[in-house]
Amino acid sequence: MADKRLLRELRGFGKDPGPLSDSSRRYWKRELQLLKRSSDDGRGKRMRKENIGFSSDEEDGDSRRNVRTGERMSQHAVRRKRSDKLPVKVTGGTAPAHSGQSSPHVLHVIGAFLGFAIVFGYAAVLRVQEDSVEAELRRLDNFLPCTPDTPREETCLLDSNLETALEMSYFVAEYLSLQAGDYDCLIGGIRSRNVSMRELKIHVFRTNEDRGWSVTHLSHVLQLFFANPHWGIQLYDSNNSVVSNMMDADVEEVKYLESQAPLKSFSCRMVNALSRLQSWLFYVLAGVTLVIMLGFAMWLYQKHLWKQEEEMFSLVKHILELIERQGSENQKRSGKKAYIAQQHVRDKLIPPTQRKGKQRVWEKAVAWLAENESRIRVEQQRVAGEDVFVWRWIGSEETDSNDEQIEDERDISSLR
Repeated sequence: MADKRLLRELRGFGKDPGPLSDSSRRYWKRELQLLKRSSDDGRGKRMRKENIGFSSDEEDGDSRRNVRTGERMSQHAVRRKRSDKLPVKVTGGTAPAHSGQSSPHVLHVIGAFLGFAIVFGYAAVLRVQEDSVEAELRRLDNFLPCTPDTPREETCLLDSNLETALEMSYFVAEYLSLQAGDYDCLIGGIRSRNVSMRELKIHVFRTNEDRGWSVTHLSHVLQLFFANPHWGIQLYDSNNSVVSNMMDADVEEVKYLESQAPLKSFSCRMVNALSRLQSWLFYVLAGVTLVIMLGFAMWLYQKHLWKQEEEMFSLVKHILELIERQGSENQKRSGKKAYIAQQHVRDKLIPPTQRKGKQRVWEKAVAWLAENESRIRVEQQRVAGEDVFVWRWIGSEETDSNDEQIEDERDISSLR
């Protein structure tokens, strides 16, 4: 609706809204709708009053009352919208209107606090354990002190040399750890995890020219490394064997040094962790796949056994039908119960192309009939000069004749 039309219609209802803005336009549109609705209601009442016989004064009074009612309703709606946007004021210990919405936020804050507490607690425990391990290792430190009781053949360090030797040992240990870490992380194309004595001397003396370190100090460092194996520095000779003895004369035999505690960057540790995770997932998936494949193979084997069993019972059924039919025909022709060779039954029921594949099923069917079927009897007969196993149909006739003989004997005994 255009602003001019809105102003014209509002002035038609006696309103003077003044200049319209974005915030007041919506209110005056709502006000106009209420005025129109009240006007329509007043017109309807006026028509009903004219039909009933009310006077015009009463109609004017009713219309004015309707307009006032519409104005009060619109003002109440505006105050209600404004009050919904204002915060609820709590006085006298009453509960806030939206107290139920704050409980999830409180729970989230409590959960986050507990999570941080658990993480920091676990980190503190690890830190305490590391400190305890470090303190335990410090008790094992051997600084080769020289005492009056120290034999001449043993290596010892004077207090004046110990400080320099320790400072130099920290530098060398850090260099060796970085070398091992870079090698493990494949950084810089490093070809070896250890460092030769020649490379170590060049690096130490070039980077520390102002400290006055000498080869004697380096020999002291090697003696400290040998006396403190828990520092994680391995000494190797020219044969790549670990040095087993360290004297002043044996220092020159050390050709390589290697750190067992590599220093790795955060990205390298993350890559290693992801690699281990990938390997673990691979083994887990391989194990799960193997289990699934074994289960599927067992299911296929069991299905094969079920199929063989169904084929075996189907073959048993056909064997019994054939033997019964053959026995009944021979009984009618000759009055005797003839037999039939097992190979003849097999050749009649199983085609030549399937006999090799059905051999296992046939053997199971023959064994099942021998153990579980009483209507046939297995005999060995000589047929065409060869001893073969045959089946002879017995059925229920022999049983019936035996029953009749038993009844005749009972009758005779009763007559006696």
